[in-house]
Amino acid sequence: MTTINAGIDVGYGSTKTVVHNRRRSTTPSIIGPAVRMEYQTGFHNNGAGDMLMEIGGQKLFVGDLARRQSNAPRSPLGRERDLEFVKVMALAGLFSVGIHNANVNLVTGLPVAWYTDHDALEDALAGAHSYAVNGEPCEIDIQSVRTIPQPFGTLYREMIQDGIATDPHGYAHATVAIVDIGDGTTDFVVSKALEYMQHDSGLSGSIDVAAAEIYRHVQQQLREHHQAEYARREIEALLHTRSSVRIAGEEVSLTEFVAPALDFVAHQILDWMSEHWGNARQFEYLIITGGGANLLAKDIREAYPFSTRTGSPQIANAAGMAELAALHARNA
Repeated sequence: MTTINAGIDVGYGSTKTVVHNRRRSTTPSIIGPAVRMEYQTGFHNNGAGDMLMEIGGQKLFVGDLARRQSNAPRSPLGRERDLEFVKVMALAGLFSVGIHNANVNLVTGLPVAWYTDHDALEDALAGAHSYAVNGEPCEIDIQSVRTIPQPFGTLYREMIQDGIATDPHGYAHATVAIVDIGDGTTDFVVSKALEYMQHDSGLSGSIDVAAAEIYRHVQQQLREHHQAEYARREIEALLHTRSSVRIAGEEVSLTEFVAPALDFVAHQILDWMSEHWGNARQFEYLIITGGGANLLAKDIREAYPFSTRTGSPQIANAAGMAELAALHARNA
C-alpha cells in the first residue's frame, strides 16, 4: 500500500485533515447512530461532511449527515470526549481527503491542558483499521503516530516546507508565544528555542472559552428575538461570510448580536494573557491562530500590536502536523 504523511486536528467544531502535498478537508466533528433513510430525493449532493461509516459492528452517520439525520448525534464535550470518537473522526478525515487504503504516518494534537492524555490517544489511533464509508471498504494502517500540543502545529507550518526544515523566521532560536482560538478551547503556548514551556510553568495553558461561545450566543439571540432556528454550523458559516441574514423576507443585521459575544470572549482571552504574560514584550513573536482567529485577532492586536494572525488559521495546525509527519518520515 501507499505510505502517506498526514496531520489530523480533531477539534470540537470540526476535524481538519491535511495530507502532505495532497488534499485538505474540514469535517464537522459529530457522529451518531445511523438510521434507515426511508426516502431520498436524489437531488441532494453529498459532500465531504456526509458519511455513513461501518466500523466495529456499528453503523454511524458522520459529519453533517449525523447532524441532520441521526436521532442521537454527539460532539466531543470537554476532556470526557472518548477516544473511540476521536478515532472515528480521524478515519473519516482520511476518507474525506481520498485516503481509503494506505499506510499512514500521522501527527495529531491535544489541547494544552490535556496533553498528558497523549499516550492513550496514540494507543487508540495506532495500528490497522478496517471499516467502510458510504459502502467503500477502507484499510488504513497507522504505522506511526505522534501527538503534539495543538498550537505547535501552526509553529511547524511556518518552519517546515515540503517536509524540509527551512525556518525562515528563525523560530527555532526564538521565544514564540501562540494563541490558538479554537471552537471549544483557547490554548496558549510558549516555545523557547523549540522547548515547550509546559502547562506547569504558568506560561502555557487552556481556557474553556472560545469561538463556540459566540456561535451559541448568536444562535440564542436569533431564536429569542426572531423565532428563527439555525444550526450551530450555519451560524458559524454566516459569521465568517456575512454581516446579515434574511429571516421571513427581512434582512436582519447580525452585528448587534455578535458584538457582546465577541467582547465577552475577547476579555476572557486577554485576561489570561495579561495575568500570565503581562505585556508579552518578552516574546520575540506572538502568533494568533485557530478557527476563531478571524473573529478575534483584531481585539488581540489592539492590546498586543506586535502580534500577527497566521494565514488560513483554521487549517494551520493540521497543515503543520502534516509537515511534521513528512519531516519525521524523511529523517526515519
